[in-house]
Amino acid sequence: MDYVNVVKNSFLLWTRDRAALRLCLYLFALLIVYNLLSHVIGYAFLGYSYMQLYDFFSPKTQLYTSGGYLGYSLAAMGLAFAYMLFYGFLHALATLRALDQLGFAPSSFGLNKYFRLILLWIWSAFAAILSLYSRKWMIFFLAAFALTIIGIVVALLGFVLGPVALLSLLFFGLASIMWAVYFFVLIYNSFRLSMVNAIFLSSDAGVRESAKQSWEITQGKFWEVFIAILLPSLLAGVISIVLGLLSFALGFGIGAVVNNFLAGLVIVSFLASIYGPFIVLIGAYITPSVYSELRKSAAFASAPVAEALQAPASPEPQAAAAPKRGAAKPSRKPPAKRKPR
Repeated sequence: MDYVNVVKNSFLLWTRDRAALRLCLYLFALLIVYNLLSHVIGYAFLGYSYMQLYDFFSPKTQLYTSGGYLGYSLAAMGLAFAYMLFYGFLHALATLRALDQLGFAPSSFGLNKYFRLILLWIWSAFAAILSLYSRKWMIFFLAAFALTIIGIVVALLGFVLGPVALLSLLFFGLASIMWAVYFFVLIYNSFRLSMVNAIFLSSDAGVRESAKQSWEITQGKFWEVFIAILLPSLLAGVISIVLGLLSFALGFGIGAVVNNFLAGLVIVSFLASIYGPFIVLIGAYITPSVYSELRKSAAFASAPVAEALQAPASPEPQAAAAPKRGAAKPSRKPPAKRKPR
């Protein structure tokens, strides 16, 4: 695994592609619209809440209070859901651009492929939680789940049987230890299934087949994949934190100067919309870069075997060369006859 190449591709490869840079503009527009609408909804709810303070005990106000809270909640959840759909679509397009630049031949992408990609995300999450591709850890998960259920049942029976409820502490204790161990199994499963996006978007494999191929290609390479994903992710996280602190200081500094907290909040959101798309592109290029290195290592590992199968047999030792035409032949004189005495 070439970690330097993974980091270099994640941070620099998209800068040489016009289509990827156009995606930055689309992401910027999406963030601007989302922040604008979220601020409008938030300020509307804030004004609605202030109105309740003046006439809170009025029957009419109490009648509309619950409706206002419900309306705000539905509007906020609907906006967040729409943002996630558009964000996922643009993130998938960025992954396609990364695969194309890395030498893969991505399949055609449309709404049908995108909805199947969403199903892949859901399936991968269930596969990681339930350890569907590891029978040993699946049995471990079922055992921890069973102990938890038994503990709950015993605790409920304790209201009737009294001292029996103490046994629930034993079951809950064992289940807690098993769940603590299984947390690391979840991390392991997540990294083993981290190549599903790249496999699905670079081939015609289905949902289950993509997850299975991701599990197979990362077999015995967990730590390589873990480090290869962690390094650029940490670097991108540090850059995001630094830029976030700078935008926070600048935005609220200007808000303090003009004595307007809301203005500072708007400036912080706007600055986050500027550098946010670049962080998104870095994240979208990490997995394809790691997948490319995995494919290279797999091809390199199988190359010696193929070369050994195709190598010609060792030549047999050649016979002594025949004398050239015109060369003097060695004389063969018959042995001299002995004269009789």
